[in-house]
Amino acid sequence: MCPVFVRLGPVDIGGALIGVLAVFTFMLLWRPAARKLGEEVPELTPVRVLTLLLASVVTVVLAVFLINRFGPVEVKAYGTMLVVGLTVGTIWCIHDGSRRGHEPAIFIDFAIYALLGGILGARLLFVALDWGSYSGHPQSVLALWEGGLSFHGGVIGAVLAALVFAKRYKKSFLELADIASPGLALGYSFGRLGCFFNGCCYGVPTNLPWGVIFPHAVTQNGTPLLVPLHPTQIYGSLASLVIFAILYLLRDSTTRRGHLFFTYIILYSGYRFFVEELRYGVTAAPMPHLPAFTQGQVASVLLILFAVLTMFLTGRRGGAK
Repeated sequence: MCPVFVRLGPVDIGGALIGVLAVFTFMLLWRPAARKLGEEVPELTPVRVLTLLLASVVTVVLAVFLINRFGPVEVKAYGTMLVVGLTVGTIWCIHDGSRRGHEPAIFIDFAIYALLGGILGARLLFVALDWGSYSGHPQSVLALWEGGLSFHGGVIGAVLAALVFAKRYKKSFLELADIASPGLALGYSFGRLGCFFNGCCYGVPTNLPWGVIFPHAVTQNGTPLLVPLHPTQIYGSLASLVIFAILYLLRDSTTRRGHLFFTYIILYSGYRFFVEELRYGVTAAPMPHLPAFTQGQVASVLLILFAVLTMFLTGRRGGAK
């Protein structure tokens, strides 16, 4: 696998020049994107071009100094794919939200709220479920780049953060959740690829031709390593793309606010219930008093019941979407 995409440093003059060109190009390309987001962007003049170029040089010089002084800096695959997933999901929210009459810029703030709440909730639940591995060195709780996030905890944290956002900006939480659901499925598919590159969240041994050996993986729950394992991360990525396609087709046909979001919860939890039979990991541990089911399966069943019951009750009330 490839837990580290690239190591930066030491950086020579050629690398610095390439960095300046990359930053300058990004600043130029951001201007039309910012206009589409509703921001007022002044027209380019020779003075502004020189200002952007100078800002690019200063940024790269500072980055090169820090990298050469404290580097090399490793660009982790796990964190990189999380950023890619967040970006893709946010782009979807901007696209679909604009179609529904929302200001595009609002979804950047919404994504930041959901990201912070999701990461906090995902990490806290993961650490709580595997506290025995962290109690001896609690400083590793902050080592997010090593992996270790619980999706169910992420959903709880993101929902709480989204509720705060909706109240602050006087938006409908359920409408925002409907818009975000396909983007969440799309972003999750990239996040699972980060797990694959990182060598975590793998499956049980298999003789199937697509079994994968994870040489950098750390054993969990007695996992036999250096043998072909189910690439459950890839299963999750593909399943999430299928869920995105289903939500995409349903996004204009749901009759109540929040029902698309609850549909996502049902589809994801259904996939997760079955894939838990093939997974190793913290949430794949058997329940203490219900050993026939894993913690992830119990959480999935509870989420399905909650979503189905909520859709049934809100559907019976009637009323406009």
